Amino acid sequence: MDPIKSALLDYILMTEKRPGMYYGSFEVDDVRRHLDGWRAHRRVFEDKDSFADHFFENFHSFVEQYYRDNRTLGWNGLIRENTLTDEDGFQKFV
Repeated sequence: MDPIKSALLDYILMTEKRPGMYYGSFEVDDVRRHLDGWRAHRRVFEDKDSFADHFFENFHSFVEQYYRDNRTLGWNGLIRENTLTDEDGFQKFV
C-alpha cells in the first residue's frame, strides 16, 4: 500500500508536536479556525490533495459517529463537549 501523500496530513502531523506554536493553543476551536483558513486557501489555489478533499468532506460525520452525537455543534464543538480538557480534545483530534 502506498503511503498517503498529503500536504494537509503532513501539516497536521507536524503541528501535533507544538500545537501552541501553530494554533496558539490546544483548543480544538483554534484548530478549526486554522483549518478553515487552509480550506479557504485551497479554494483559491487548487491542489490535487485527495486526503484533504476527504478530510474536509467527511471529518464532521466521522466525529458524529465516533461520539454517537449528532448535535449541530461542528466537529470542534462535538470534540470539546465530549472531552474534559483542551489537551484531551486536541489529542482526540490528532
